[in-house]
Amino acid sequence: MPKSVSDALKFYPAYCFPASSTFNTWVKLTAKDVHGLNKRKGFEGTLTSPYIALLYDICKHLADGIVGQNIYFYLNHPIKWIRLVGVIVAYEESRFRWIIIIDDSSGATIEVTCPRNPTPVDTGPHAITGDAIGENGSSRGSSTGTTITGNTIDMSGIDLGNVVKVKGGIGEFRGERQITLERIKGLSTTAKFLHLPGVMRDTTDEAKAWAELSQFRKSILSKPWNISFAEETKLKEEADGTAHKAEKQRRKRDRESKEGRKEKKALKEETSKAGKRKKGRTSDKENEAQQYPKQGRE
Repeated sequence: MPKSVSDALKFYPAYCFPASSTFNTWVKLTAKDVHGLNKRKGFEGTLTSPYIALLYDICKHLADGIVGQNIYFYLNHPIKWIRLVGVIVAYEESRFRWIIIIDDSSGATIEVTCPRNPTPVDTGPHAITGDAIGENGSSRGSSTGTTITGNTIDMSGIDLGNVVKVKGGIGEFRGERQITLERIKGLSTTAKFLHLPGVMRDTTDEAKAWAELSQFRKSILSKPWNISFAEETKLKEEADGTAHKAEKQRRKRDRESKEGRKEKKALKEETSKAGKRKKGRTSDKENEAQQYPKQGRE
């Protein structure tokens, strides 16, 4: 999008995003569209890579800070999740991730990435170490992956030439725009997986997907997003009310937590005092027994 066009658009605050037809929905785009999306300060993600899921496992709040919001813009439409249809023209797998490249005939291709679940370590006499290669030329490892949002994806049966519908978030790695795979189960065209929603059954499905994209572009993306001042004011009030409620709940939790710590501390002190009193009584009885031993029978 030319800078002059972008400058002429009105970009609404984040509290207005729930009213957008492109926010929190699978936006139908082409690979060329994804590469052409605009970023705005405060909404971009500073790092997205196939290894980011490991950060979530190690320290979620750290990963949140690194990833950012990953919100992009088509005109002034906020976009976080996308849907794309195309042919798999390249496929790479390793022990820790999958990378597929999709060509949707838009004049550009795009990478789709997914972290791969670890496999149990085999320590037996026939254990295979390193990036071992299986009989089909693929790296040995799990057939499932876990996305950044925690969804499980079955990648068994995926192959070159499949026409697939992928859904995911938008990210960047080394300056290249990519899709982080989400909510797709079973990317395959074998009979076993033909019923799955992520798989194109034939060219009719592909044509239908392109028709849906064309209709979405015509009805939503062809013109800037616009809301009235009254609606914007209402959304701000709702956001302020939600934030105020969340703050009250946070303070309540902090107060209850503080009271709980005080009660725990008081109980611990009382238990300690009771133990000392008991120990003192036992010591007194022992001293008394030593001073006045029982008289045995003569």
